[in-house]
Amino acid sequence: MKRLLSVSALLPVVLCQMAFAGRAGGFFQTPEGPFLTAPDETVHDLAFDGGGAGEAQALLDRARGEHPEAFVVMRFRGMVTVSDSPLRVGSRTALVFLPGSGMVAAEGATATALVEVVEADTVSVVGRGLDRAILDGAGRVPVGIEVRQSVRVHLDHLLVRNCLGDGIGYTGRGDENRPIEEKWWQRKYAPAFYGQAGSVTRCRLEGNGGNGARISEVAQFMFVDNVVVGNGAAGVDIRSFNSVVGGCHFQDNATGIVQRSTDGVAVRNILRGNGVGISLAAESELNLVTYNRLLGNALGIAVAGRRNSIYHNELENPVPFRIGGTDNVVAAHRGVTADQASAPDNVYFQPPTTVHFHQGTVVAGIGRHDLEIEGGPGRIRTPFPPEDEAVDLAVVQAALDQARADHPEDVIVARLRGRFVATGEGAALRLPANTCVVLQGAILALSEGLDEIVKMDGEGFQSFSGGLVDANFLAGEGILATGSNIAVIDGVTVKHTAKNAISTKGQGRPGRPLFIRGCTVTNSRGRGIWVHVTADSHVIDNVASGNYTDGVDLDAFCFHSTALLNVCTANARSGVFVEEGINSTIVFGNVFNRNHTGILVYNHSVEGNTGANVMACNEVRENTHFGVSIRGMRYPNKTSHGNFVFGNVFTGNLAAGARFGHPAARDNVISQNVLRGNQVEVDYIQQEPVLGFFTAPQE
Repeated sequence: MKRLLSVSALLPVVLCQMAFAGRAGGFFQTPEGPFLTAPDETVHDLAFDGGGAGEAQALLDRARGEHPEAFVVMRFRGMVTVSDSPLRVGSRTALVFLPGSGMVAAEGATATALVEVVEADTVSVVGRGLDRAILDGAGRVPVGIEVRQSVRVHLDHLLVRNCLGDGIGYTGRGDENRPIEEKWWQRKYAPAFYGQAGSVTRCRLEGNGGNGARISEVAQFMFVDNVVVGNGAAGVDIRSFNSVVGGCHFQDNATGIVQRSTDGVAVRNILRGNGVGISLAAESELNLVTYNRLLGNALGIAVAGRRNSIYHNELENPVPFRIGGTDNVVAAHRGVTADQASAPDNVYFQPPTTVHFHQGTVVAGIGRHDLEIEGGPGRIRTPFPPEDEAVDLAVVQAALDQARADHPEDVIVARLRGRFVATGEGAALRLPANTCVVLQGAILALSEGLDEIVKMDGEGFQSFSGGLVDANFLAGEGILATGSNIAVIDGVTVKHTAKNAISTKGQGRPGRPLFIRGCTVTNSRGRGIWVHVTADSHVIDNVASGNYTDGVDLDAFCFHSTALLNVCTANARSGVFVEEGINSTIVFGNVFNRNHTGILVYNHSVEGNTGANVMACNEVRENTHFGVSIRGMRYPNKTSHGNFVFGNVFTGNLAAGARFGHPAARDNVISQNVLRGNQVEVDYIQQEPVLGFFTAPQE
């Protein structure tokens, strides 16, 4: 049977509520698309009303033999019992469990799993209905769903329980495609490895004797919106380049998350009552752990890897940290002291901020010297009326420099209160090394000679928090970070810059992260946040609106970085720009609405590849051009390949929801997105569809 799936034929989706940039409910929504893999595909439908797995296998095998080129969709309307063999699923196949259907191990079962996916490509196993489809090992089978040597496998809305070992075991196609690192800014990737991306979403993994899920040998794996309860080992044990564990609830497992990944993210998870909340294993490197809630675990976070960033989590556990490994950074955790979170060969950094101005240790092993600088009196307004008094930042600079000279071994903590003005040329305020500034007031630029209002280029540790920085369209940059340091920019409002509101140039390197969090950047004549010529930089929970180019621009040489939970609206070029040869970057859980293009992936000027990167679970609505566009410069040495666009919501975009297929932008995977109500849902630039589009079928 040959048919085309239309958007109108698919069931409507109830939209999740939003919070953070984000979602009060889940990050992932039931995918919708105009087709499963290609507009001219053949879909062969099967129905199975229940019975033994052998009967289902025979029906599935016969359909595959009779329709070798079709995408086979098998819909279950009853329970399937598994005895001596799992249900084996081949390429281009979807199992859809309708309400009241599922699988269970029979009495005396000897099967190794309930479902087995081996050496397959483009497979989904999904439950449809209000309740998750039940796959019950009944204490008889080793694994619920076993995936081996397979690519692009999507598991959604399932309850996998009571297996002797792992609920889900997922192994990709291996380390032969592991990235080869020359130098960190020259890292090269095999695109085939990054076409393997897989996902587990909205599943409940409960009461399994081993791990809830074990993930390995696969890049860009998405483990999102799952509930993982009471498993004998880890809730999820994951080893995957550019992976995301997000929006999940882990409770009463031996360990909630065991992270073995490189360039992975664990964000906005709840971990409660586990033996260990999160374990960064010895293999882990360059992961970000942020915005997680760890409550009542015997041990909050155990660290044994290298160059990981553990930033701004909520921890209420008898023992918050056990720190090992090397060059890991533990930063910005309220209520966690240096004694609890510092160890040799690692970094503890607790910068005072406007919402958490503490009196404790700022950097482990370094003393602290405080000073307060009073600005102009009265209510903070911009522009300042001419008759108002304000203090020039030159006074602040002199005070900081003097404090640095008098206390060369300490961290300087300066609290600025009131109104200040920026005048002169170059940088109005240049932070010395090991300096934290908290602005409880406002700064207004009054001079055309200013390159930037605040410059963070010192060594060691630096932070700038709070207040209003108004460039008055005179200063080029609001805040410029260029130091080889560990830095935090937190809760600052920056507006009216002649160039970019917050930007970087040569900032840091892997293991020396920059965190830009909770800021508001508006009405710049350039970018809102420009992360450029940097590494290990993380843009989290900011608002960027009304800027003349991009809300967030992740630009050349921006490696090992993230953009998470931001809101970017009404920017003239893009919500987020992922460009010019960057890799290992994750864009997750953001809102990109009413820009020119929501997500723009591009390579124009830098020889190399913009990829592999992840753009996942973002809301992308009502942009005046594309929801997402992936482009190269029509040259094989300036391309954008190996990117994963997963689980986004693209609706109401005026040109197209998704645009890809550019000849110099190959091997990108666009999977499990919502594409609805766009002028064109999917725009292929080439005449023929290319590898990478995949939507799980509906009921």
